[in-house]
Amino acid sequence: MTAVLDRAIAHFAAQGVQTIDVPEWGEEGQPLVLEFAPPSLAMVQQVRKLSKGDDTQSLLWLIVKSLRHPGGEAVFDESLATVKALESRVDPQVLARIGETIMGTGAASGGAADVNALGE
Repeated sequence: MTAVLDRAIAHFAAQGVQTIDVPEWGEEGQPLVLEFAPPSLAMVQQVRKLSKGDDTQSLLWLIVKSLRHPGGEAVFDESLATVKALESRVDPQVLARIGETIMGTGAASGGAADVNALGE
């Protein structure tokens, strides 16, 4: 490998596991704290394949595949039934904020969470 590639790989690895607070899903006045690793392009490609290019489905699959409880246990089952439940029965503003945070484009990163961005 080249020195630049080594530094690029080290930069990505150094991002490590990050957290997101989801107050809407918490208990007893405390937010639910979840973990995720920034997705690699390989994961993004896998998500796009699962979603057949649909942006909303991509967001939902990204959430399903990325979110972990502290300690590493998956938050959601990786199933179409889970994606469909998220799509039809969960607040889209919360999902948009979570997805944008995972991708590094959300309010926690200086961007603005906007459900209207789901279909773009």
